[in-house]
Amino acid sequence: MPALLRPLLLTALVALVAGFVGVWLGSGFFRAPQMAQEPFLRETVFSVVKSEMSLTPQQNQRVTEIEDNYLRERAQIRLRITNANANLARAMVDDMEFGPMTKAATEEVSAAIAELQRTTIVYSLTVRSVLTPEQQHIFDDRIIAALTNEAS
Repeated sequence: MPALLRPLLLTALVALVAGFVGVWLGSGFFRAPQMAQEPFLRETVFSVVKSEMSLTPQQNQRVTEIEDNYLRERAQIRLRITNANANLARAMVDDMEFGPMTKAATEEVSAAIAELQRTTIVYSLTVRSVLTPEQQHIFDDRIIAALTNEAS
């Protein structure tokens, strides 16, 4: 191995490991406490509908169908996000800068995350459509509180 290549590869390896450690630490240890405790939209919808409302058997069946469909879609999208993140990692190593492969991979990750957000919003609105006007009012209050971090 040429004398100049070995230090360069060692430096690149150390930088890569340091980057991964930084991401790991940043995502796990330095998360804002309130964010870790706040439920996500899907969990809030599920909790409100299943715990705080008396649904008719027909409503319960329809909400269960909506939930099952959403969970299948979410699993597919999460797989896309996982694959997109793997592509991003490979692109970062190959480009070693914010080059064309890294940019495309970043856009792929962003598109998959946006799709998950849209799917979750559609799920929430579809569940809402099953509710009576009175139930919708309660539902709306809880969802607004969850999305704006307000106490209910």
